[in-house]
Amino acid sequence: MLSEVDTDYPVRLTIEGNHIPQNVIQEMAIPSWINLRVVLYYQQEDLNASENSSNHYYKLTLSDNLWLEQARDFGSFCFGIDSKYDLNSDRAPVLSLVVEDNAGYRTPIAFGISNKENNHTIRLAIEAVQQNIPCNNTNCLHEYYYKEITNSMGFIRIRNCAPVWQPFAMMGKHQPTKRGLNIFYEV
Repeated sequence: MLSEVDTDYPVRLTIEGNHIPQNVIQEMAIPSWINLRVVLYYQQEDLNASENSSNHYYKLTLSDNLWLEQARDFGSFCFGIDSKYDLNSDRAPVLSLVVEDNAGYRTPIAFGISNKENNHTIRLAIEAVQQNIPCNNTNCLHEYYYKEITNSMGFIRIRNCAPVWQPFAMMGKHQPTKRGLNIFYEV
């Protein structure tokens, strides 16, 4: 058992063949991430729900205030969105949303992790970001609250002062991303 590491250098541990059970993530990681104010959306999968329902999928969307301010300041016109499957041993899709600042550098605005990449999980991640962009008022406290989602298997963070945020999305040739965005950009 590893209890303490005393070093001036970063340590990276890889334990092959072991996976953290979902209940450990739910009971330990999620509460500590809430205290860090980085969880925008969390949903446990509901295997009884239809695959055509967004409730069927596990979803975690993370961001922080600086990233959300970047989305407000540099993402009012467009943002980039893409998923990668090879970032973890379980090959769970990691969705990244990014914007480009005035200097031309890309910066993340949120990351989403789910058990499947489809229009439902993409839509949930974007909605979580939309509902947490802080307003431009420097006197505002940018308060937020957590609301239980309809199936009682998770929650979403909602910022009281969130402005309307509907920029264009730059994406690859990916039909689920297009379908996930259609709810926001119906013609």
